[in-house]
Amino acid sequence: MPIMLAYEGLNAVAPADKLRQWATQLTQVEPKRAYNGWPHTAGNWAIVALTGETLRWLHGFRNSTDDICAQLGNQYTPFYWTNNGEYQDHSGCDGKCSPMPYDHFPRKYIEVMLSRGFPCENKSDYQELMRRAAWTSMLLQSPWGELPTGARSSQHQWNEAVSCVTYEIFASQLQAQGDSAGAGIFKRAAALSVMSLRRWKQPDGAWWIVKNRFDPKLRHGYESYSFLSQYNLLPASMLATAYLYANDDIDEGNSFAETGGFVFSPELLHKVVANVGGNYVEIELYPDAPPHDVTGLTRMHNRIADPLVTGTAGVPLAQEGSPANIAGTAFGSAWEIRNGSATRWQRLGQFAFQDVLNTSLVVTSIGKDQAVFSVTYSLSAVSAMSTVVETYTLSATRVDVSVDFTARDASAIVGVGLMFPALTYDGQRNTTISMLKAANTVVVSLPGDALSTLGTTCGNAQLVPVCGEEVTWAVIDPGSSTRNGFANVMHASIPVGKGCPLKYSFWGSAC
Repeated sequence: MPIMLAYEGLNAVAPADKLRQWATQLTQVEPKRAYNGWPHTAGNWAIVALTGETLRWLHGFRNSTDDICAQLGNQYTPFYWTNNGEYQDHSGCDGKCSPMPYDHFPRKYIEVMLSRGFPCENKSDYQELMRRAAWTSMLLQSPWGELPTGARSSQHQWNEAVSCVTYEIFASQLQAQGDSAGAGIFKRAAALSVMSLRRWKQPDGAWWIVKNRFDPKLRHGYESYSFLSQYNLLPASMLATAYLYANDDIDEGNSFAETGGFVFSPELLHKVVANVGGNYVEIELYPDAPPHDVTGLTRMHNRIADPLVTGTAGVPLAQEGSPANIAGTAFGSAWEIRNGSATRWQRLGQFAFQDVLNTSLVVTSIGKDQAVFSVTYSLSAVSAMSTVVETYTLSATRVDVSVDFTARDASAIVGVGLMFPALTYDGQRNTTISMLKAANTVVVSLPGDALSTLGTTCGNAQLVPVCGEEVTWAVIDPGSSTRNGFANVMHASIPVGKGCPLKYSFWGSAC
């Protein structure tokens, strides 16, 4: 597809003989030789190839669309598309879950086909899928403009670039249909995506391709296929595509990411996303672990503080290219169990998809100023707790959590506690971590970056001693490797015995 878009863009300026040469070469493309596995059975890269072939057909460089339509027909099944229009590529959790970036990636290409002249009978079916998915994506966007984290390719800068394409396309479409309010919402979502990208530009103009600031030679947080070259070119190409569809006469409205007022679990994506007044949380129900994700609360974003300091992702058990961490760790629940004459800690975040037997979401209330909801995890026998119920009270400034446990053997449980992966270094900036014993709180402060107007901001975690228990804070996993840098896992614990629930809170603040 990029070759065809380049051909269109240069058509008015290239010399006539050069255009004829390109036209001859584009006519000579043989799909079986040009693509790996043509005709494709399915897959996100198959959609990329189909888009390029559709554009070749529109320009008269191929005669038939029969093979294109047959393959798009193969893709149109519930195995690949949810009812909300999200694409599933089934490359995580042994095929049982799908990465968030590869929901949005193939949709960009379908949207381009639909906007240029979709050649197949199921055009209206794909139009409806794309419409549903575009609106759903705006609910998933964080107030810092980021796509949710989850599985491979997460937190790469191209995630926000590809989102920008969708938002610009739908902003322009809705404006043309006379829906200026809807167009303004999508236009603002596109602007937030670009704002995210601006934060990750290196001094030489290239991007740090993932959301840390390490020297690219260290490949910190990279996938095996992540390279500085192609993952700078890819978002640049995506932003160029977004520019082709952008209408700058559209006034930005308020995005869902900034206003909030919802709690939902997107179908088959194994997450809960909630947002009140721009205070956003992402909870992983069924993680692709190792190496990517952790079970439980994995993201807290608001515009009060830098997203790296409030929490952009947990600590995975093992990250590609880095030594294994002690355990997968989310922001939240843990329990101490007897282990012979000693004790050891288990954390909700350490249990991968194989050990999360079932989950459920119950929403108690959603209002302008507060949402209350509960997430229940049923865990396999490797966990000393059979059930963990986390009840969230989310406001525009805080995340308050109350936890109830069901133990397999109550006598084996020694204590319960809170795990808080506190960023120490993002490749360029060091944090300062303070333990405030009197307030039962840990505070992590991070200097502002060159593009931030916030200055130094803080992430705060507090364990609430409901029954007056003595709270003990400690660092248990120093130097844990994450996509965003390194973190110390801070741990607050209380003894069991009084029958009180575990309660803790998180919030961002100026420092």
